[in-house]
Amino acid sequence: MAGGGAYVLGRRERLWRRTRLGLLLSAVGLLVSWIPIVAVLGAIFLSVGSTFLFLGARAAGRKHEVAVVVAYLVLTVAGAIIGVLLSAFLLQAYDASQRGLPLSDLRGTAALMLWASLPASFALTAGLVLQVAFLVPRERWRLMSVLAAALGVTATAATWLANADVAALGFAPVRASAIADFLIRVSVYRILEAPAYVGLALLYFTEHWRAAAPILTPSPVAGPNPENG
Repeated sequence: MAGGGAYVLGRRERLWRRTRLGLLLSAVGLLVSWIPIVAVLGAIFLSVGSTFLFLGARAAGRKHEVAVVVAYLVLTVAGAIIGVLLSAFLLQAYDASQRGLPLSDLRGTAALMLWASLPASFALTAGLVLQVAFLVPRERWRLMSVLAAALGVTATAATWLANADVAALGFAPVRASAIADFLIRVSVYRILEAPAYVGLALLYFTEHWRAAAPILTPSPVAGPNPENG
C-alpha cells in the first residue's frame, strides 16, 4: 500500500508541475502577445503552455480536466484558422507581386484576413479562460469575465481601426517591403488589447504560484484503517 500511495502521490505531483509550467509559459505568452514585433514569440509560448496544461489536466479534478481538453481543442482550431487566413493573404500577395499587380488588388483578401480572424480571436479568449476557469477561486470569476470581455471589445476596436489601412492600400506595385509595412501597421492596433492581456497574464501568474500548494502540501495517502484491525 505504501508503494502504491507513493506512486499515486508522485504522479499527482508530476501533473501539478506540468500545470504550473503551463501556467507560467502561458502567462509569459500573454504578456508579449500584444506587442507587434514579438507577437509570434507570444503565440509560441501560449502554444507550448497550453500543451503542458493539457498534459497536466488531471491535476485538479474532472471539471478542470474537461475544461482544459475543450480549451485545447478550441485554441488549436482558432490558431489554425488564423494561420490559414494569414497564409492565404501572403500567398495572394506573392502571386500579385509576381504578376506586377497593385496593392489595391489585395484589399479583399486583407479585409477577409482581418474580419474572419476576429471570431477566431474570440475563440482564443474563450480557450484562455477555460484553461483556468476551475483553478481560479470563485471570487475572481468576475474579474476573469471582465478581462475576457475587455479583450473581445478591444480586439473588435483594433480590427475596425485596422480596416482603414486596408482601404489605404493604393496603386503602388506589391513588394515584400510594402506587405511587411502593412502587417506591422495593422498589428500596432493590437496595443489596445494590452490591458486585457496583461490582466490575464497576472491572473495566470497568480494561479502558477497558488498551484504550488498541492505540491508543497501533499494530500494524505490512504492507508490501513486502524478500526479494521
